[in-house]
Amino acid sequence: MQIGYKLHQKTGVFDRYQLIQMYMAFGGVPFYLEQVEVGFSAAQNIDALCFSDKGLLRIEFDNLFASLFKKADKHIAVVEVLAKKAKGLSRDELIRQAKLPNGGNTTKILKELEESGFIRKYRMFGQLNKICCIN
Repeated sequence: MQIGYKLHQKTGVFDRYQLIQMYMAFGGVPFYLEQVEVGFSAAQNIDALCFSDKGLLRIEFDNLFASLFKKADKHIAVVEVLAKKAKGLSRDELIRQAKLPNGGNTTKILKELEESGFIRKYRMFGQLNKICCIN
């Protein structure tokens, strides 16, 4: 079923599944939704905006972290290491793989990432605390 919709001064036709895909990818952020080209499918828009070499949102990850955290490089290192693991890592594994010092600053980085919703801490039954990315 196709439905018409108005998306920030643009009128187009997408099915409900495509609308959901775009809202999941762009989070309902008006600026991002304004970039949608109505002549293309949701997948084509997401690919063009997020993954193409000249995509507007290709570097948004770096911009977001730089605006949220003073020294974003360490925060990014944590997220990149965790993104490679489906089941999370213990603190010691994370520190070793992200090449972070084992001290108060690392605790602060992990706390900031957890408070901002990028990662979460959980305990597996009978195991140490694990830290994982939220997808």
